Amino acid sequence: MTSGTKSFLIGCHQFFLHPLFVLIAWVAYYKKLPSVKQMICILIHDIGIIGKDYLKEGGKDGHYYAGGRLAYFLFGAEGAAFVSGHTDEYALWFFDGSNIDFDLVKKIRSELFIPDKISYLYAPLFWLKWCQWIEGFNRLCTAEDWIEMVKKNRDAGFPLDSHQIYLNLKTEKEG
Repeated sequence: MTSGTKSFLIGCHQFFLHPLFVLIAWVAYYKKLPSVKQMICILIHDIGIIGKDYLKEGGKDGHYYAGGRLAYFLFGAEGAAFVSGHTDEYALWFFDGSNIDFDLVKKIRSELFIPDKISYLYAPLFWLKWCQWIEGFNRLCTAEDWIEMVKKNRDAGFPLDSHQIYLNLKTEKEG
């Protein structure tokens, strides 16, 4: 089983709990409920993680595509952009890797980006510890340390996608 499939079934991207925590983060951040279309998109935004070996560099590439295609089928281009824009990976797809305009990357982010990234702050600690154990993050940092990294990223204006924070931490710890 790939790390992405495991994550979607019983880990951090779990098909019901992760969208629930994103919804809670949405309400906390925007001070309102998302529309019904947005709620459906929140529910499907990470289905593309299935089959991916997402804990490796490049292993999450294109994970936004499956949810974006389903959102396009359901709600057209607006739904596809909303789902796909939940990750910087989608925005970086527009660049060849050498001349990345990070201001433009931030503009391509959808309204879903921030609630998705801060959803960890609204998940119970026991759930984060479970996710770290089941997905093997516990060798890199504690759940409490991860929460602090997410807060620092939030307070800095979200310069990084959460997956990039993980990859940076992995590089730092494993060399």
